[in-house]
Amino acid sequence: MAISLASYIALSARAMTQANRSFQSGLAAQQAESGIVQALWSLNNANWTNWTAPGGGALTAADTSAVRTIAFASSKFGTSGVTASIKLRVNNRHAAEWNQWTAYTTANMVWYRGRWWQCVTAHGPVLLSATPNTSANWISAPGTWSALVSYSVGDIVISNGLIYRCTAAHTNRAPPNASFWTNPGVAPTTWNAVTAYAVNAVVLHGGTLYRCRAAHTNQVPPNTSFWVSAPVIYSEGVSTPPANLGGGASRLQIRAELAPVSLVPNAIGANTSNSPSVSFGSTGVVGSYVPAELAAAATVWSPSPSYAVGDLVLHNTGYYRCTTAHSSSSSRAPPTASFWSGSLLQGYSAVVAGSSVTISNATSIFGFVASPTTSFASSAVVKKASSPASPNRDPQQLSSSYFVPVLGVQSVTDGINLPTGGTNLPDGANTLGNATDTTPRIYNITGTWDGSNLRSGVHMAKSADILTIAGPVILNVSGALYTNDGQIIVEPAGSLEIYFSGQLWIGNNSTSGTPPVPSRGGIVNQTLNPRRLLIVGTSNYNSSSYNYYWSIRPFHGVIYMPNAYVHMWNSGYTNLFFGAISASTVYFNHTANLQYDSSLRTAGKLGRFIDPALQITSWRELTDPSERINL
Repeated sequence: MAISLASYIALSARAMTQANRSFQSGLAAQQAESGIVQALWSLNNANWTNWTAPGGGALTAADTSAVRTIAFASSKFGTSGVTASIKLRVNNRHAAEWNQWTAYTTANMVWYRGRWWQCVTAHGPVLLSATPNTSANWISAPGTWSALVSYSVGDIVISNGLIYRCTAAHTNRAPPNASFWTNPGVAPTTWNAVTAYAVNAVVLHGGTLYRCRAAHTNQVPPNTSFWVSAPVIYSEGVSTPPANLGGGASRLQIRAELAPVSLVPNAIGANTSNSPSVSFGSTGVVGSYVPAELAAAATVWSPSPSYAVGDLVLHNTGYYRCTTAHSSSSSRAPPTASFWSGSLLQGYSAVVAGSSVTISNATSIFGFVASPTTSFASSAVVKKASSPASPNRDPQQLSSSYFVPVLGVQSVTDGINLPTGGTNLPDGANTLGNATDTTPRIYNITGTWDGSNLRSGVHMAKSADILTIAGPVILNVSGALYTNDGQIIVEPAGSLEIYFSGQLWIGNNSTSGTPPVPSRGGIVNQTLNPRRLLIVGTSNYNSSSYNYYWSIRPFHGVIYMPNAYVHMWNSGYTNLFFGAISASTVYFNHTANLQYDSSLRTAGKLGRFIDPALQITSWRELTDPSERINL
């Protein structure tokens, strides 16, 4: 019995030790994961209370990295006697979406066109004419190659474990295509203190890729004077049992990569639980375009070659995509509808996303429908360029998972009175902003004079009511955004953000005459760049027949009304919409004609007074000891 009891006690002790180790490991993992959440909260709220500089001491604005330790007493875990802690480090803590109105200093990190950039020369504001791919001011961080990113000369990527450097600007030209990439022929190695690193050398440190920006020896990443990398969070969970349970801490370290949440990743996004949240009641087309990037891949149309589906051509200053393979001839030249997509550069990355999507007629979605609940008429089309002719809906273009960001809208601050004094817009024609401004002028508007009557918000009912935006302008409107027969014109040097609290009413449903007769109201963005026109509504009215967009004039911009029902109305005419719509509910009761500007996904910060948000794009446990960093 004594021998049997001794064996049982030994076995039980080993089982208890194993169970304790499993508990400690699980607790360490929980702490590491909760640390990621804590660090992400600090990033999104720019709140660094209780964080310190990596070398110790108070955190200053100049510190690009921050560290923190959160300790938990044993009472947190009952009577187990276990203590635990979370050790955190955030590299590139000032990372944010690029903003044309911001003055940047060296080591600032921004997101633009699908990748991270580090400022190397203090500058700004620079407006849209000098974006982060300007090599004099920025250097891009290395990353994994992606078909969705627009690459510039000098960008460095990893593909199939090898380093490649971009030699010609392009989109979706995979390495090792020699026309666009050069291959040094090596995989990145782990950083060490004795190697002399040359400019553009790529190393791994803590599981993160770093690109050398200045030749050196023994400058450990993430020293931003010598290295550039994407922002990253390290979180280590530590669980320590009491001495009577064997002692010895369990540690688990996680590395997380980050990217901003795009305001409008979808051509049309609806976040409500209403059914349907996106509805097409008639015919039409929803597609996408990326003019600047895809134009480089286009060839000049000729009557002699044969064209395949998806080929891009330039003809009479218009870009066209082949929709039906054919042998070319003068009778089949663009824009012949049987063979070409039309004057719009038709893409296939448009996403219609919502909790419920209904297509009641022959609307065509050239891209994706992302919704757990769908209802399609037999003539409805959801396809990409390579989809088979039948069926009308390619199953690969349908997803039950959808993502529609809902970012908070801040109160507009620093607004000024209108030039005439007060916050009431005068009747008739007005001009706001100046083409030479390097920062936007912010105007508070509470009402508009309509003859002798004062109307709430921006009220432009007559064809003589024309508001010209000559430079960068932000309108803070208390009340409706109502144009009817009036017009808002954004000139080529202008940009416009409108924040309003009331009803949306753009244009009217009159079909007489053709543009640009005065009776055609709406918003004319002469820059033709949707990033230069943002309409933000904070109305909570989530029912139809209230917020209307029905202008006959082409629109280039973004409508963001996360809590409202946006009613897209037209009757007897085609209103071309270039940009994106994000709302609570979106309804097209007549022909839908929307082309999504794909660059909106990665264009940087669109709205000055919209809350920024970073999201975790990937994370993994650092199981290799050589990858872990000392926290």
